[in-house]
Amino acid sequence: PNARVTAPSRVRGTLDVVKVQWLHTSARALTRLQAYRSQFGSVSGGPYWDDLSFPDGPISLSAAQGGRIAGAAYDVENAGDERHHLKYGAGYRTSTTFLDELVPTASERVRSRPTIFSALAYLGDTWSIAPRLDVSATARFTRAHIVPSDGFTYAVAALDPHASAVYRIGGDIALRATFDHTTVAPKPLQADRTDSTGKTAFVPLG
Repeated sequence: PNARVTAPSRVRGTLDVVKVQWLHTSARALTRLQAYRSQFGSVSGGPYWDDLSFPDGPISLSAAQGGRIAGAAYDVENAGDERHHLKYGAGYRTSTTFLDELVPTASERVRSRPTIFSALAYLGDTWSIAPRLDVSATARFTRAHIVPSDGFTYAVAALDPHASAVYRIGGDIALRATFDHTTVAPKPLQADRTDSTGKTAFVPLG
């Protein structure tokens, strides 16, 4: 506090994405198969950092974070006939992330290193009951298996419904009623986070 600052605060990041996709179209269907992998990371630090530090004011910060995500997905959109429009698919993904953050002015250190395995499957149909009325229903199953860096592994699973009805009044006007329930698995910092406070090495800023 109240010391001269002679070095800038900065963030340096890296991002690498690789994706392979196969797409097949027919008269009434679209099929997609994709595999992907992304790797990202950043190093941040500086003597004057005011991002998300309310109400403590500016802080000093040194942090490194990153991760790797890999997965595959299969999707089909099928307009089997004039009345039904089917959509279904499945996917699997692994995510490994890490965070190591030191805040000397607050004597705080934050660590996180979870691995999350996620699976997804869905099935939906849009039914054209009449020329002006469409009804849709979809079921989506998700499951996340979480392996924290410290503690017991656990899983979160859910079956989420979606339903909607659309009535077209004219060429440009329609009435829509929708019901959704969406379950979101824990994010990395929610799944695994260790905060420690105490004396940390502090170097004068100037």
